[in-house]
Amino acid sequence: MIGGSRINKKEYYAKKKRRYLEKKKRQRKQKIIFYGTVIGVLFAVLIVFYFQFSICTINGNSMAPLLNDGDRALVKKTANIQRFSVVDFYHKEAKENYVKRVIGVPGDEMVVVGKKMVLKLNENDESANLLTIELDTEVAQKLQEVSRIPNDSYFVLGENAKISNDSRHFGLIKAKDVVGQAFMKIAPINKMAIIQ
Repeated sequence: MIGGSRINKKEYYAKKKRRYLEKKKRQRKQKIIFYGTVIGVLFAVLIVFYFQFSICTINGNSMAPLLNDGDRALVKKTANIQRFSVVDFYHKEAKENYVKRVIGVPGDEMVVVGKKMVLKLNENDESANLLTIELDTEVAQKLQEVSRIPNDSYFVLGENAKISNDSRHFGLIKAKDVVGQAFMKIAPINKMAIIQ
């Protein structure tokens, strides 16, 4: 019996060790699956974020008080741009991105006389608003023959008209240069807000 109990104890401890090792192996496998899933989900979120959104930094105060120098905004790349949307776009001549508000959209009627442009904001009703805007001489000459904003273009203005470099100074922007709609101020964090 004494010899037999030694074998039983050895077998017992061997089984216990085997069970412990199997449990550890299962736990290791579960951790790998868990962390793999977390990494996979984070990667998928980053991919979706990359294709759907971007972050822009505001340079200057042309959009003050809405957006100030150094603020950051979340931009939805796939947004449907409409009148009064705040857009992030690439300005080819300046070789940098600008953030401005869309005032004129494709199909809006416009007349340029001298340096003044009268923009008819077509709101699908009889009482369309007329907006008179003073343009730089060069822009006025470029837009002299244009009677409607083309399908691939927008007229944009900064909120702070006194200092804003916008469509009054460089003309219409092309839809292909629009990154997307800036819809949320995300920094500074204490001033986080939806952009309207």
